[in-house]
Amino acid sequence: MKQLGVELVDIDEFSCCPAPGVTRSLHSDTWLAVAAHNLVAAQEAKLDIMVVCNGCFGSLEEAAHMLNHDDERRAAVNKVLKAAGSKEYKGKTKVHHFAVVLKDEVGLDAI
Repeated sequence: MKQLGVELVDIDEFSCCPAPGVTRSLHSDTWLAVAAHNLVAAQEAKLDIMVVCNGCFGSLEEAAHMLNHDDERRAAVNKVLKAAGSKEYKGKTKVHHFAVVLKDEVGLDAI
């Protein structure tokens, strides 16, 4: 990616996205809190998230949408994050899919 002008940074605190089909179906609040933890890790690093996995993209994008548009759920998740020693979700992190970054930001000619 460096040759294409895209810098990649690993975020140490990041965990599994989590997989929406499994985790969300078992306990949606846990799914949302884990996804929020990852969004906050990127937020604290002042980075957006780029993923190659469609499941990760869907999970993180949906979680961000839910947290940005549902004040009650965001407040509940922020309580869980605080209890776990994490920072508050503020909605500052964007989630991007690798293929879209290649097409829209790098450009097809550069590829």
